[in-house]
Amino acid sequence: MNRGITMMAIAGAFWANVAFAKPMPSASVEEAARSPHVVLASYQDFQPATGRSDEDIYFSGITATYKIESILKQPPKGSKDAAILIEAGKKADVKYIMHDLSPCLVDETFHFSERLMPKKGSKWILFLQMKDTNNDWHTYRGEVGRMEATEANIKRVKALVN
Repeated sequence: MNRGITMMAIAGAFWANVAFAKPMPSASVEEAARSPHVVLASYQDFQPATGRSDEDIYFSGITATYKIESILKQPPKGSKDAAILIEAGKKADVKYIMHDLSPCLVDETFHFSERLMPKKGSKWILFLQMKDTNNDWHTYRGEVGRMEATEANIKRVKALVN
């Protein structure tokens, strides 16, 4: 009888501490526009992923280099995000992640190759969140934080950040 009570107590303690994960909300341009830094940039190149597995690249991304063409939004002076400002004309290393940060398992069909990267010189709107320990910028929700810089997209983003 004591053993039964002990087992029930253990089971109760276990279930009391279980956290149930909630699904990630859908990404949106409106939410991306709340990023501290929003820039128009041209894709330059990426750092080779020599010796890295496809699974590692899928989850951790690779470093892509962009040239900052113009600043659409910077954080206000004095804010915590204003400590790191971006300058037009400079290059920025950005973590290039191939998904929206929601996958828990690697996509078994994923195989990294240069054809997954943008065309060199192509223009992008980048919604930049923070820098990591490697000094790479991270975009809003991985691939969602990169938007092709068409006239319509630039107009839409400018309206959201102003």
